[in-house]
Amino acid sequence: MPLPVNCDPDIETIPPQKQGMVNFADMGYAPSERLQRVKALYGGSISLIDKGVGRILRALDELGLTENTLVVFTSDHGEMLGDHGLWQENCPFDASARVPMLARLPGRFAAGAVNEDLLSLLDFMPTMLELAEVDYPGQPALAGDSLLGAEGGGLAQKREDQVVEIGRRAGRWLSLRGHRWKYSYWMADG
Repeated sequence: MPLPVNCDPDIETIPPQKQGMVNFADMGYAPSERLQRVKALYGGSISLIDKGVGRILRALDELGLTENTLVVFTSDHGEMLGDHGLWQENCPFDASARVPMLARLPGRFAAGAVNEDLLSLLDFMPTMLELAEVDYPGQPALAGDSLLGAEGGGLAQKREDQVVEIGRRAGRWLSLRGHRWKYSYWMADG
């Protein structure tokens, strides 16, 4: 397993709100072998989840439900795993803020395609409503957009940027993400 990215930064370079997380679970500045072992164990848990998802997909195939079932695999956050000396999530670095998202719906999403759209979990509700052929009755309008807007899956209009935020008070941060750059701002001290 590769070592975490920038796993031994100077403590002063870590956002003040996260400096207390450096030694979370006694992992701050741990030996390389320990960091690699933690990453390997995390990878093992992901592999176990992959096997379970495979079983679900095979069951859908066996039951003849594949063609009419949308399967979405995603997460609410990533995991720092020692990158930048940090553990857990809740920070604007990509290891925490970017999440996996895989979708399968034959005839609507192209098999094996990789889409670089800037998506949000807010896009799932409009997608589900469109598939169910149900109009959203509420006001104001939904914040997300359907992922069925483009041929093979994706947004009808590509986003050039997207706002990502989490937390509150001193721990709140806000990011503006584009396709090549991201600007992050800690609300407590910039």
